[in-house]
Order: sequence, then C-alpha cells, then structure tokens
Amino acid sequence: MIDALVSYHYLRSDDQMRRLVDSGRLNMIGDSGAYSAYTQGVRIGLDEYAGWVRRWQPHLFWCAALDVLGDPDATWRNWRALRAQGLATVPTLHVGTPQRWLHVYADEGVDFVGLGGGLTTGDTAGIRWAARTLAYARRHLPTMRFHGWGISSRAVLDNLPLYSADSSGTLGVGYRFGRLRLFDPRTARDVTFLLDGSSPLRHRRLLERFYGALPEQVLQGDASNRPLLIRLSARSTTLYAAWLRKRHQVPPPVYGLHLERRGEGTRLHLVDTQVGTLLTAAQADTEPEGVAA
Repeated sequence: MIDALVSYHYLRSDDQMRRLVDSGRLNMIGDSGAYSAYTQGVRIGLDEYAGWVRRWQPHLFWCAALDVLGDPDATWRNWRALRAQGLATVPTLHVGTPQRWLHVYADEGVDFVGLGGGLTTGDTAGIRWAARTLAYARRHLPTMRFHGWGISSRAVLDNLPLYSADSSGTLGVGYRFGRLRLFDPRTARDVTFLLDGSSPLRHRRLLERFYGALPEQVLQGDASNRPLLIRLSARSTTLYAAWLRKRHQVPPPVYGLHLERRGEGTRLHLVDTQVGTLLTAAQADTEPEGVAA
C-alpha cells in the first residue's frame, strides 16, 4: 500500500475520489488544499469542504481542518466549526505561531497537529521554529504528534521526529526533468542521476536489486516509460519512509479516525493533482526489503 494525500482543491469530484478509493492500494489522508487555492486566488468555502470531508472521511485515515495562513484565530474557528458538525479534523500551526496554541488544542483532546507555512529547505527560520515546537511538545505535551506539510527536505525529515509528512512534485521528477532521485537502502543516501542515455547504466545494482528495473528501461525519460518512472519514484519514497520509521519510531497519535491502525511513523504521503498519476504510483512495489537501520 502507498501512503498518499488527496486534496479537496484538486480532487473534489466523486468520480475522482471513487477511482482512488476503489484502487484498494492507497492509504489516504485528506487536505483542503487551502495553500494552493490561496496562491491561485481561489477561496475554499468551509461548508463545501465539510461536505467533502463528511463524504470521504470513512475512506481516509484523517483529514486536515481548513486552515487560514498566518491567522491562528481563524484556523481555530474553522476547526471548531467542523467539530461542531461532528467532523474530527487535524488543525495546523503555521511558522511563527506561538507554542501556546498547542495547549489550546490539547485542552480539546487533540494530540495530532500539522506544521506548515514555510518548512522548506531554504527557510531556515521556519525549520528552526518547527524544531523548537517539537522540543517544546516533548517537554510539555509528550503525547502530541506532528504532520509536516509540504516537506521533502532530508535535512528536515532526517532530523525532526514527525509522525508524518507529505510532498508534491516527487512523482513527476523523472519524466518532467529527466532525472531520478532514488533512495539507496544500502547506504541510506539518495542517488541522483540524469536520464541522459548513459548515467542509469552506472546504477544497475541499485535499480535491479531494490527497484526491480533495468537501467536500459530508464535511459531516457519519455511517454513510453512514464509509468515506470512514477513507480520508481513512489518506490523510493516507500523505502525512505521505512528507513525513517526505524530511525524515529514515532508512536501514532490517538486523535482522529483510524490512526491507531497505522503503527509507527514517519509516514510519507505522496501528493499529485492527477488521479492517473496516483493510481500509477499505487502499483509500485512497497516491500521495504534491505532497508538499513
């Protein structure tokens, strides 16, 4: 099974969601897609999002609340409004939000919170804020767990004991940019190479042993091998997540739907705006054989 995130902003139709649910190979969490909508000048209505959550929550491990970037009070009001409708959702704290907000949610029984709004590789201030927030929680709220929104940086994921994270763009690197970044279970390092007609040949052992592919299949990136490149990227994320789980061993939170069945983190959820890409990723081999401790 592949861990994935589905966004209301991009995947709101019943047909799209039904195809993903019926695949039976995706462990899905749900998000409003508020940040993407904000950057595109689109407003997401709370009632419409609540209807989507209500419709699909039985098929999702958890759903995020409708957060408002940079406004913890509005985010809090949205979370409470959803709870008043009987919907258990995961709130988000954005970079710079005071740590007292953790207690506000904890007093309501919440032990799982999202961290977002700037946790990228180049935003050192955001990463330091996240590290301080996790350290504060360890001291004062030791049962609190965290999801990192939009994180792909190994500098963050290797060092912050998040229960889960997600990242968009991972599945499209091979066919969009003509390169692959694959996790090597032997060394716990990433191996990046161009699909330039020759470079993949130097990584035959990695491709054959851990990815079930021949370098001749990925000498170039084009329409003919696009499904394979997607599956390889999904497989890489699965192997890396297995390594992170051994590294961090984060117990699951209690709050929310179905989380008690997930087991330890860190879980890495793949994101894409296209149903077809997620369905292709779902066909990847998820056996974490040979992952180094």
